[in-house]
Amino acid sequence: MEQTHSQLRKPDAQPNEWAVRLHHATRATREDWLGKAISYLCIGVIILVVASMLWFITSKGIATFTQNHVSLGKFLTGTNWAPDQGQIGALPMIVGSFAV
Repeated sequence: MEQTHSQLRKPDAQPNEWAVRLHHATRATREDWLGKAISYLCIGVIILVVASMLWFITSKGIATFTQNHVSLGKFLTGTNWAPDQGQIGALPMIVGSFAV
C-alpha cells in the first residue's frame, strides 16, 4: 500500500502508524538490497577463484626450484628446455614473449 507524501504528513496519523511505515521496506529497497547481496557474493566467489588459481600456480612453480633443485639463474639464462633431462632454460621463451 503505497502512500503519497501528502498522505504521510496527515496530522491525524498515529505515532504507531509512523513506526510501521518507517520499518517496512519498500519493494525498491528490497530489490536494491538483494542486488547488493548478489554482487557481494559474486565478488567473494571471484576473489576465492583468483586466490585459488594463484596458490595453485605458485605451488607448482616453486616445486620446480625446491624439488628439482633448479637455480633461478639457470632457469632465467638457460637456453635448453628439456624438463625430462633436468634442463629447464626459459630464456628463449622469455625473449620470444617480448618479441611478440
